[in-house]
Amino acid sequence: MSNLRTVILREELQEIRNKLTIGRISTYIVGMIVIGVGVSLMIRSNIGMSSWDTLHYALTHAISFMSMGLANALTASTTMLLTIILYKRWSYVVMIVPIITTALLINLFNLYIFDGVLYTETWHHIAGYIGGLFLLPLGGSLMIVTTLPAGVYDQFMLAVLYKLKSSRLAFIRAIIEVTVVLLAFLIGSIAGIGLGKFGVGTIIFSLMVGVLISMYLTIFERIGIYEHQQND
Repeated sequence: MSNLRTVILREELQEIRNKLTIGRISTYIVGMIVIGVGVSLMIRSNIGMSSWDTLHYALTHAISFMSMGLANALTASTTMLLTIILYKRWSYVVMIVPIITTALLINLFNLYIFDGVLYTETWHHIAGYIGGLFLLPLGGSLMIVTTLPAGVYDQFMLAVLYKLKSSRLAFIRAIIEVTVVLLAFLIGSIAGIGLGKFGVGTIIFSLMVGVLISMYLTIFERIGIYEHQQND
């Protein structure tokens, strides 16, 4: 049995290696950069962060040495393990590469490139939030269309869809997002920050992220750079 699993793992990793073209790698990297920018824009808006980043923010207050990037890596690694369990495919361990890279990019943009950037007007906050709202799912969608392992949260969503044999992407993503918000509130309450970065923007993001990913993937499909595969 162990030999069979080893053979299967090798075949899955070879399949991933066969997909490593310059175009796919470039698109994948752009997707991660877009996510890093989106997080940095949204965190400064004070309108509300994405559900996952609300959780990351709560963790930075619950654990003294935790940064947004490190919190992202922690929750993403846990989500990666859940994805592996749902798919029963160890090849998804390669998601550790985008996990670490995205965490570093978030810290790069949030702590350095956007350090000192302040929103002083109401429209700055609104523009920053809207930018993050559209950029985060765009970054995830760019990673998905490469057919390489997607951003871990997007891949987890796809794993849940696969396990449930469902094509209701927006609905499943909304359920996941709301669950994460509840977990963020629990940790935030323990850490003494209550709702933390939770706001009306968090609710909007939780309800819209699945819709936006579906929209982006539909656009990419229509222009011929993505082929959606229905679950049987």
